[in-house]
Amino acid sequence: MPSKIDLPGFKYEYKLISFSELPYELFLSSDEPEAQLLAVLANFGDKEPAEVIRAILEKIGKGDPDVLMGNKYYEQLRVIVQLRKLDKELEMAMDSVNTFWRKERDILFKWGKKEGLEKGIQKGIEKGEHKKALEMAKEMLVEKEPLERIAKYTKLSIKEIEVL
Repeated sequence: MPSKIDLPGFKYEYKLISFSELPYELFLSSDEPEAQLLAVLANFGDKEPAEVIRAILEKIGKGDPDVLMGNKYYEQLRVIVQLRKLDKELEMAMDSVNTFWRKERDILFKWGKKEGLEKGIQKGIEKGEHKKALEMAKEMLVEKEPLERIAKYTKLSIKEIEVL
């Protein structure tokens, strides 16, 4: 990455500092949640990643589950953690601070559960509709209706009807 600007009439040189070289405490000690989140990009030193993430969670959530779960900083932390491939460590940290965090209250957990329920309901409806179409096709076969007509009204394939 360039470390200087060299334009006609303007020259400036600067030193690039890698977040991974800075101690995480530098960011965590800030009063600003935006800066506290950056601790996950910094050097953890001899601390376990889950321990650092737990400290960040406690700072941005202030120990209150409602503050954390509806918190934009929590969502931002989840994204940054994914960039560093620390998903398991985030899960461990969340488990260790479970005095204020409950998976069942997590918006993504609820969303996934809802999605699964909706998919299950939809699948059940489709299965029921298919069963009804098969029954209708059987009745139409008894009435000697042409296969094409049965397929048209039941939305079944001719192969499915022939098997009946």
